Amino acid sequence: MQAESKLDARKPASNPGAFAGVQPIPKIDLTEEVVRRFKQLLADGRLKPGGRLPPERELAGLFGISRPSLRHGLKALEMLGALESRRRHGTFVSESAGNVLEEPLNLVVLLNSTTFEELYEVRRVVEVELAALAAERATAAELADIEQCLAEQRASSGTEFLTKDLEFHNFIARASHNSLFSVFLGSLRRLMSEKMKVLLLDAPGADIPSNVAKTVEQHEEIVRKLVARDPAGARETMLDHLEHVYIQWVKLQTASPGSTQADQADGFSRLRP
Repeated sequence: MQAESKLDARKPASNPGAFAGVQPIPKIDLTEEVVRRFKQLLADGRLKPGGRLPPERELAGLFGISRPSLRHGLKALEMLGALESRRRHGTFVSESAGNVLEEPLNLVVLLNSTTFEELYEVRRVVEVELAALAAERATAAELADIEQCLAEQRASSGTEFLTKDLEFHNFIARASHNSLFSVFLGSLRRLMSEKMKVLLLDAPGADIPSNVAKTVEQHEEIVRKLVARDPAGARETMLDHLEHVYIQWVKLQTASPGSTQADQADGFSRLRP
């Protein structure tokens, strides 16, 4: 009986076949996980550019990993330009930290695979609502920055005018107090710059003085709605502005040799119903 009980103890508790097809528990790349967590904290707005990270020991404890594993992750983030170490002061989130969220968009821009029409559609969806949010949420200091940017744009010309144009829209994005919107719009900056340079400065046959004057006039109207805390008005004036820019682009394209009235009608079909 005693021998039999020992044999029974060696029998499997259940059928091994029950575990057939069970996948191994994957090994987690801790460096990749630290980068992923950092991206999430940045997207959530819990980490801000210029902010200081907790001490290494404390941060490793919060993540539940060893300090060497944490160091590997922080080093990767530093190589991405998201962090900067300041001797005797600690580790800080860099001003360009949002770049770690922009990688797919940067690839699209790099390949130059985005059309002006696609850019217009994205801006119409995003920036119109950003203007309304900025009218509700902008601080007095942020409104002052927007007004100052407009004043500088009014006094500029050429590539400086284009730079101030992009800064104007980025100031409004920041005034929305939604960091993810601001990062997203910032990731389109290079693409916007290239397309607007063609429209405002380089396009043959374009009425550049008229386009510049109209841009300033529309920016002034947007600022008036922001200062008046008028979300509906800010939304409408931003939409009018983006539509005007797009109309100028359609006219330039349809004025080129080989274009037809049907081409122009197709271009205008992207405007609001």
